[in-house]
Amino acid sequence: MNKERIIQSISRGCWAVAINRARNHQQALDFMQEALIAALEVIPRYSDKDEDELIRILARCAINRITQTQRREIVKSKYIGVVADDSYFPSAESFEEEFIYNDFTRVLRSRLNSLQQRILDERIQPSKTTLRIYERDMDEKERRKADGKLVMNLNSGYINDTHISQSLNISKATMSRNVAEIKKKAVELFEDQGERQSRKFA
Repeated sequence: MNKERIIQSISRGCWAVAINRARNHQQALDFMQEALIAALEVIPRYSDKDEDELIRILARCAINRITQTQRREIVKSKYIGVVADDSYFPSAESFEEEFIYNDFTRVLRSRLNSLQQRILDERIQPSKTTLRIYERDMDEKERRKADGKLVMNLNSGYINDTHISQSLNISKATMSRNVAEIKKKAVELFEDQGERQSRKFA
């Protein structure tokens, strides 16, 4: 069995899948690397197969790994959009991404307490109260700027934790603690899903 020849046999097809699934060339290279690692990992399990059958098995494992990696990237990018401090409006670029993100959010929400659920909901889709607080804050900053005063974050253009804490009538410290807990649970869920996908496609 010539491992190099077998890997070369599946590389072109895997690259075509990786290019189709990736957002850019670098991500396609990352997908390809994961695919070839997956193929190499399972070779010892099927050493008794003839070469043609082994190529089919490895190609399936490699393409499954690309799919798995793409899904993890989708979830990761959406998770960052929810919990990062510079973006509260995550959006999907395809139906598949929207489905994966919504499923992740649903499971995450089930692991949160009621206050944390409200915070997550505000970060994903701010309420009218939060939007009014944000608009009032921006108006005040514009007024201070017009008066010649130094204004921080005038052009930030996003709703932050201060706006949400005011909307929910909680302290900044309470907000900070709960955001940290949301992040922790999101990371745990992200890792749990990754482990399940790894077992599924192994």
